[in-house]
Amino acid sequence: MSITRDIQNALRGSSGAMFRLLIINIAVWIIANILVSLFTLGGDPFAEHTITDLIALPAAISELLPRFWTIITYMFVHLDFFHLLGNMLMLYFLGRVFCDLLGGARMTGVYLIGGICGGIVFIGVENLLGQSENHYLEGASAGVMAIVIAAAAFRPDYTIFPFGFQMKLKWLAFIAFIFTSLIDLTENTGGKVSHIGGAIFGFIYGTQLRHGKNFMGAFMN
Repeated sequence: MSITRDIQNALRGSSGAMFRLLIINIAVWIIANILVSLFTLGGDPFAEHTITDLIALPAAISELLPRFWTIITYMFVHLDFFHLLGNMLMLYFLGRVFCDLLGGARMTGVYLIGGICGGIVFIGVENLLGQSENHYLEGASAGVMAIVIAAAAFRPDYTIFPFGFQMKLKWLAFIAFIFTSLIDLTENTGGKVSHIGGAIFGFIYGTQLRHGKNFMGAFMN
């Protein structure tokens, strides 16, 4: 009973939105991998692609239109464990900072809109480069980047202590953005440009709030 109560208290607390996002992402990873295993055992040699086709975001417009829901579902999809782990660690540690500064109520909105912006940038760049065919986007990176950048844009000089070192939030966000989004942009180009889309929204949102403008307040609340 105490474990159940602790979980309920965590979900209702100031960081409740962050924990809900963590739970959804982990649950989708578990379900997706179970389905891949079942389909493979059932004789489907392309089981992973079968799942990807349903819930990951296709770059090709012709594939996106009949699967319009993927602009939302993709940001909860991870098939690789280390992909999930990296995104969830960043969401947990920097998401708590976001909740402290901006409140948990805004986190879900920033995650979703940041993810949508990242998906739109991904689709645009892949089509401009002429490599949209059979290219898909999955993962929470764009939404998480929006959360990180929004917090840093709102309170850039907020001091945190990652790994015991004192650092201003703006520098940690800058380092996270550079290393996850701009280093070796030729590799996983689509995924990395989606981070840029999420970061752009996060920067605009955080900056607007810092200047007292309740940008998209009704939606966020």
